[in-house]
Amino acid sequence: MPYTTSGPLTDANASYYTAGWATTSDLSVAMTDLIQNQGTTGAEDEVYMDINSFEFTGPITGTQCAHSWTYPEGTSTFMYVAVPDTSVFTQDLTSAQEGLQYNCNGSVYYAADRKQFTYNGASYWLYLVSLEEPSASQTYGIVGDPANIS
Repeated sequence: MPYTTSGPLTDANASYYTAGWATTSDLSVAMTDLIQNQGTTGAEDEVYMDINSFEFTGPITGTQCAHSWTYPEGTSTFMYVAVPDTSVFTQDLTSAQEGLQYNCNGSVYYAADRKQFTYNGASYWLYLVSLEEPSASQTYGIVGDPANIS
């Protein structure tokens, strides 16, 4: 959980399953349900995926894949990354000037889509990193235009 009735979580008109297989069109409700229940099975056999996290430190320069993360082999869903929507992280990972590095190889890769949500009063962007299930572990890092980082 959350799962959509069809398509990625970032779809503009997505409907999400939450606890007890209820549905909502509010990504904030769905993400709160996921974060609070991650790694568990609900009363109605809803399986909540695990969430991995990492901390961004110092100024985010976006160079040389300094801030990277890895999706494990066998991830059986779309891959996402959520980032705070703050003045410290102003990059849009779907844009032409900013994006991701796939396997930290220096080539710019762009997130396929993004959608905003709120958790605990803070605003975040949920980025759809890949439209395909990984057949092997995949590492991504942030690339960006340092001029856009405040």
